[in-house]
Amino acid sequence: MAYSSDDERHPMAVPVLVSLMGHLLLLGIILYTPKHDAKVDFNPSVIDVRMVEMPAAKSESVAPAAIEAGKTEPDKKAEVSTKADSAVQRKAEVSLAKPAPRKKTALKYETLKSKRVLKKALERIEQRVQTEPPKPLADTIKRLRDKVEEQGRPENTARIGGEAPGNGTGSKREGEVIELYRLDVAYVVNKNWAFSEQLAGGGENLLSALTFKVMPDGRIEDISFTDRSGNAVLDESALRAIMKSSPVRPHPPEIKQPYVIMGLRFGPRGIQ
Repeated sequence: MAYSSDDERHPMAVPVLVSLMGHLLLLGIILYTPKHDAKVDFNPSVIDVRMVEMPAAKSESVAPAAIEAGKTEPDKKAEVSTKADSAVQRKAEVSLAKPAPRKKTALKYETLKSKRVLKKALERIEQRVQTEPPKPLADTIKRLRDKVEEQGRPENTARIGGEAPGNGTGSKREGEVIELYRLDVAYVVNKNWAFSEQLAGGGENLLSALTFKVMPDGRIEDISFTDRSGNAVLDESALRAIMKSSPVRPHPPEIKQPYVIMGLRFGPRGIQ
């Protein structure tokens, strides 16, 4: 049996038409459906952020102080560490550096140096201090010489040594000549005395005693201390006065002894 063209239909026409209409409907739903759900999702996050920012603003005022405190503490620690490092470095430098050799000064040189200083001080004193003998010593010499003259022996006999008859025995006359000779030697020594009383430090009771021998030709030998004053300048001045006086005048002929022993005591003002 034959069919006309109007009645001819393709067997797949209906399914294709239904599928096409379904796709168009789905596309229309997607394009025209309002997107309220997406906006609702973001609103809670925005609200949460604002709530978090409120306390964050309050903590901003505290944060700088905390930051500054945090900065100062490391700075202090850094300073302490740098000081410790510098101290360790200095110790290392000291330990690594070889110690400079200590210059040894001989004891003899130190003694000579002190003597030089003392010598210069005494020389300056000698230039300033008048060396006139104390009045008691001059009076004693004058008194003894007057006594010799009264006994009938001229003064120049004792001083120069000329022989002349005298009263009394020879031993007595020799003893008087020795005594007068000792006074003359003491007079010469006292003329060479140089000491400033200011160097005594107010110690008027300082006393330095020495003994020595006067040889027939007038040389002074065997000088030694029997007592020291405790003042080095005073002791040195006494020794220098005796040494500078050598030689004194020779022994008078009346003195038969091989030497004359003398002992002198020196105070701040000279021979006592």
